[in-house]
Amino acid sequence: LYNFPEDCVVWARLKFETLFNNQIRQLLYNFPEDQVTSSGTKFWSGSKRCPKPLVFNLNDKCEDAQMRNHFDFIVAAANLRAQMFGIKGRTDEEYFAEVLQNVIVPDFTPQEGVKIASTDAEAKEENSQPIGGDSEELEAKQILESLPRPGELAGFKLNPIEFDKDMDDHMLF
Repeated sequence: LYNFPEDCVVWARLKFETLFNNQIRQLLYNFPEDQVTSSGTKFWSGSKRCPKPLVFNLNDKCEDAQMRNHFDFIVAAANLRAQMFGIKGRTDEEYFAEVLQNVIVPDFTPQEGVKIASTDAEAKEENSQPIGGDSEELEAKQILESLPRPGELAGFKLNPIEFDKDMDDHMLF
């Protein structure tokens, strides 16, 4: 479990990689930029623009909004995680820069057999399929076995965070 603010920063950095790089790279592995549909049109056309994976850069700045999106994401995600676990968060840039330089981010490896719906009809069909199967049951069993036993959690308290989009504190740290 999370005991130190550093754990939360590492979690946030790895979450950034998953959301903004790995998932997009997996999508592009399944549907390359030059993918053509069965009707002969480009898959990435019209309202489906080809996504670009983000490469983490602590100093990356969005000129339109004058925000440092990569840094801001890490600070917000790490502090929200820390708050959930009752850990005092931090916001100083030097601290984040120091912790982030020691985070080991695993290399991306595309997964074979990942099924991603390419049309609304496929998505609807996937959502109507019953959940289950041997691989899902095995994965659930592995996750359950990896969880700590109740006796190991004596005194542990997880703090829920109520989100209200109209509260400025929820958008800043």
